[in-house]
Amino acid sequence: MATISRRRGKWRAQVRRGAHALSKTFLLRIDAEKWARECERSIDMDIDPAARLFTTTDSFASLIDAHIDDLLAYGKPLRPSKDAVLRRLKSELGSEPINAFTRERLIRYGQERAKSGAGPATLAIDFSFIGTVMTHAAAMHGLQVNLEAVRLARAAL
Repeated sequence: MATISRRRGKWRAQVRRGAHALSKTFLLRIDAEKWARECERSIDMDIDPAARLFTTTDSFASLIDAHIDDLLAYGKPLRPSKDAVLRRLKSELGSEPINAFTRERLIRYGQERAKSGAGPATLAIDFSFIGTVMTHAAAMHGLQVNLEAVRLARAAL
């Protein structure tokens, strides 16, 4: 059972089970309770709760960072072209939450890129990397993402 306590106007959640001891601070008690339940559920399922848990409200930039970190952890450094595309995607779409990546939003992004001079090959590369980052998040981090939206947006453009 998790311990939720108030400290300096914030809520601190502590989870202790077996070899796991985790804590995190939140502004709202309900967020602390939700986090504690998710950690306990992860421990019960033999998943490391200290591993970064993503939600659909996380930013696309956080997924790009996780993708790069995981590639580096497996000894696969980014090539200059992929690094440049990911940096641009991070600056243009990075602040948006994952749940905002609808077919309509991705088509609008592609149209904006085309108006700024990007050709069909460049758009294909952009959407390929958006799909790669989102597929990686689903495969490695268990995030529920809408890969169909990326596929449909790419086909529409």
